[in-house]
Amino acid sequence: VTTPAAAHLAWPSYGQSALAAEGYGASLGTSGEQTPVPMASITKIVTALVVLEKKPITNGTGETISFTANDITIYNEQLAQDGMVLPVSTSMSLTQYQVLQGMLVHSANNYAESLAVWAYGSMPTYLTAANAYLDEHGLAQTTVMDASGISTDSKSSATDLVKLGQLALANNVVADIVSQKTATIPGVGTIYSTNLLLGTNDVIGIKTGTTDEAGACLLYAVQIAVGSKTITVVGVTLG
Repeated sequence: VTTPAAAHLAWPSYGQSALAAEGYGASLGTSGEQTPVPMASITKIVTALVVLEKKPITNGTGETISFTANDITIYNEQLAQDGMVLPVSTSMSLTQYQVLQGMLVHSANNYAESLAVWAYGSMPTYLTAANAYLDEHGLAQTTVMDASGISTDSKSSATDLVKLGQLALANNVVADIVSQKTATIPGVGTIYSTNLLLGTNDVIGIKTGTTDEAGACLLYAVQIAVGSKTITVVGVTLG
């Protein structure tokens, strides 16, 4: 059988990118200098995975999270930084799954911070666990300094984030939520994914991120038919 020539990848002329396919080795290729840069709200994928390691969802909804005055403070802090937020009040309770939807679909910064503190008791304790998780999974170029990604010190490289995307898809809860175009949250209403590519060209996720410092960032997954198989490709472009 004649082996076809390798495909030529048309990389963006800016930032850094990487691409990998399930079952085809660690990488299909990279573009740009693979050094840690701000990753904006892609940070929330780390938050989801680390929280679910401490508090796995086995019943479809997870535990009930009752918001407190501290969550209102978090909301006000994120709003003051012009971050994405969703409503909270001291009379409001949501399931863990619903808070994850708010964080991953709408990209609510305050839900990310509240979720991390709920699971680990404090932000410093969460950050210790999160960075230990990254080390454990060989993501040496990734560091998180918050749960939402609004911090410019939450950084990664494209090659690391492809690995993170594969970890996200391996988690059934995360993979389910990042594929959702919309979700309905009690007391909030219908929320819409920030990933407008969902459902086009077989895109099934994963997470957008945008700040002034990070630029526009996208961690994505696409299912491609190759013969009788469906191959999942994970890619990222930063900056």
